[in-house]
Amino acid sequence: MAAISLIIALMGFFPATDSRIQLVGRHVVESGSVRFAASGFTISFMVRSEHVDIRLRDEERGDNRNHFTVRVDGVEVGRFRSETGRNVYRVASGLAGQVRLVELIKDTEGQNGWSILDGIEAEELLNTPPRPARRIEFIGDSITCGFGMDTQAYPCETSTWFEPTRASLSYAIRLGRRFDAETVLTAVSGMGMYRNWNSLSPVMPDRYDGVFADFLDGQPAWDHERFTPDLIVIALGTNDFSNGDGQTPRPAFDAAAYRDTYAAFVARLRTLHPDASFLLLASPTLDPARLATQLDLLRTIPGTAVASFSAVYAGGCSGHPDLYEHLRMADDIEPAIRTLMNWP
Repeated sequence: MAAISLIIALMGFFPATDSRIQLVGRHVVESGSVRFAASGFTISFMVRSEHVDIRLRDEERGDNRNHFTVRVDGVEVGRFRSETGRNVYRVASGLAGQVRLVELIKDTEGQNGWSILDGIEAEELLNTPPRPARRIEFIGDSITCGFGMDTQAYPCETSTWFEPTRASLSYAIRLGRRFDAETVLTAVSGMGMYRNWNSLSPVMPDRYDGVFADFLDGQPAWDHERFTPDLIVIALGTNDFSNGDGQTPRPAFDAAAYRDTYAAFVARLRTLHPDASFLLLASPTLDPARLATQLDLLRTIPGTAVASFSAVYAGGCSGHPDLYEHLRMADDIEPAIRTLMNWP
């Protein structure tokens, strides 16, 4: 009993705003806590402790629940789901009091609802290594979110729409790790450039300035000076070219609207980040005819590079890429980034 009491006494609480906790992604600070929502949002910290708990509150939007992947020293050690009424989660244990780098990555989307990090509990919080010198922002839709990819753990026919989503293993996050780059995902399922999967608006240019990467109105505005990317990768068009659900009336694809909206969006991004390079990605799920049209349109956008995937990747849920295909997608795009950015 005395030993247990000693361990409890050694545990300390460190608020989410502690400068030793690194936050990567859009968020707002509220009374010492951090509210965030977008997929891929990452919380990193260095500890010396036997185990680590986090204090996390969740919006609990309907039946949706958020999922988080936990990595220790760069290795995935687990995944947990937010639970109704619960605000303390043990994310790592058996650390033997060694110095460890712990990362929490939000796998699910802004549409699942926001989360609030109040802080972490550990024996000792240390200084986290310096942030990477490189920065990448990926702007996209469900594919960039990693929607429907983990069909092994969550079979499509028996899981919810959000359980197989694994932003932490998406092609975008994989590429960020390969280039040792701080990586932010600004992505929403169903989102398009000039029209969405089954609606005309709000499209990505309408929602880009919000913190929470969601379709909803009333979001707090994001201060773009808080994250200055060296490279902006845009992967939007799958939903613009889609037929929607096949039941809701949908006009024929408007090539001029897609091209002009895309060009205007890139021009605006360039005013926000004048030193950034731009890489535009074709869709990995389009049929050959639509893919050819998309590539022709993307190549008209001034001051950008264009890359495409080597195959159609649609082995996951609802025609999305699966886990293995996201790995291949990262392999396909890595050379284009190395060439564009001259990154070894």
